[in-house]
Amino acid sequence: MSLAAVVSIGSCCAYAVVSSLPPSDKALMAAFKANKPVYEQLRGMLQHEDPLITMVADWGVMRGESTIRPEDLRLPGASFPAERYDEYMRLLKKIGGLSVSRFRAPDPQIRILVWASGFAGDTIHEAICWQPDEQELARLHDYYKPIEESWFVYRDFKPH
Repeated sequence: MSLAAVVSIGSCCAYAVVSSLPPSDKALMAAFKANKPVYEQLRGMLQHEDPLITMVADWGVMRGESTIRPEDLRLPGASFPAERYDEYMRLLKKIGGLSVSRFRAPDPQIRILVWASGFAGDTIHEAICWQPDEQELARLHDYYKPIEESWFVYRDFKPH
C-alpha cells in the first residue's frame, strides 16, 4: 500500500473520530444564546400541537404510535400540515438541530436534539431542553446543565 493511501485512510479515520465527538457545553450554550428565538419558536410550536404529536424530525412526524413520513404529509387528507412540517425543518436546519420532541403529558419537557452518535441502542444524544420544573432536574444534575431559566443542556451519557 502506498504512503498516500495510508495517509488518506488515516485522515478519514481521524475525521470520523473527531466528527463524532460531542460538542462542548460551552459551544452548545453559546449556540443556544445566539439562536434563542429559534429555540423558543420550536418550543412554542410543539407545545401548541395536538398532544399526540411527540416528535418532528427529517424522517417525519411521530403521532401517537405511528410515524407520518414527509412524503405522506403532501397527500390529500394528511393528518399533519405539510407547511407546518416544512417550518419545523426550516427552523431545525437554522440551528443545526436534528429533531424536536416532547414527552407525553403530564411532563412538559421539550427537547431539541442537536447531536447524536452511535447506532440503535448504543446511540448517545445531546439536546437543548426546556423544562419549567427545575427541581425535577436537580436530582439529575449529571445529565442536565443549566443555560438560563428553564433551559438546559441535556446529555444521556456522562462525559469522561
